[in-house]
Amino acid sequence: MTGDIPFTGRLSRTNHNGDTHWTYITGTYNDVSVGEINAVVERCQPVPHVVRCPQAQD
Repeated sequence: MTGDIPFTGRLSRTNHNGDTHWTYITGTYNDVSVGEINAVVERCQPVPHVVRCPQAQD
């Protein structure tokens, strides 16, 4: 099985004078081989005092 895995990374670069600059990168690993998937699912909790959306008209 393969999957596309999104990622965010933080990169640093230190200049000759010792100043360090940071930046973030994001991307997707494409067609990564996946051997096992684990997931944690928490039970839904009702939201109190919800205002419902109006019914759509056909």
